[in-house]
Amino acid sequence: MSQPKILADENIELSLIKFLEEKGFDVKYASKGLRNSELLSIAEVEGRILLTHDHDFLEIESYSPVTGTSVLPVYRITEMKKYC
Repeated sequence: MSQPKILADENIELSLIKFLEEKGFDVKYASKGLRNSELLSIAEVEGRILLTHDHDFLEIESYSPVTGTSVLPVYRITEMKKYC
């Protein structure tokens, strides 16, 4: 089984991207300034999972119909402490 392909939003730390690449993941780093709809389109066309810190994606129904795209919100450690 092959590793999932990932699209990392511009707000994902390079250390996480490097870690995932070292583990064999195909990671594409999104260009700075792309709109959320553009990120979703790229993820859908290329069959990638979108990693992001952008909480706007938690309301995925706000965007045009997207089929087969997964959005994985990634929380920073400082944000996680609020919930623990």
